[in-house]
Amino acid sequence: MIDFNDSITTENKIEYTEQERRNYPRARCNLALQYRNLNKNYSQTSGALVKEISAGGMRFVSNNFLPVFALLKIELLPNSDIPLISLTARVAWIEKLPYNESFLIGVEFLNIRNQDRFRIADYVNSAPHPKG
Repeated sequence: MIDFNDSITTENKIEYTEQERRNYPRARCNLALQYRNLNKNYSQTSGALVKEISAGGMRFVSNNFLPVFALLKIELLPNSDIPLISLTARVAWIEKLPYNESFLIGVEFLNIRNQDRFRIADYVNSAPHPKG
């Protein structure tokens, strides 16, 4: 897990970690998404809140349990910082949050248009980098 103890918070609520150990830089955020589990027939669309995002994946909070390796159709809902982005992702890990019925879910993007990956990268890169 990433250690956010050495993070810097900016005015727009995005944080960078000082020691990034991933393929893509990540940023903390509060973005809305909708998803549907492609492994279930007639799966309903559910909403969730993205807490961290990169051009290669994200972690979000959901009230629904999702098994590892589940395939999801995700729509990242537009706001002033990012347009509507549709993609397919795979659940990489899931963690039950203490003291409530929610789950923290990490997903890896599988099928995303290049222009959308670049939009997410631009969104992440728009946050100021930590001062060393």
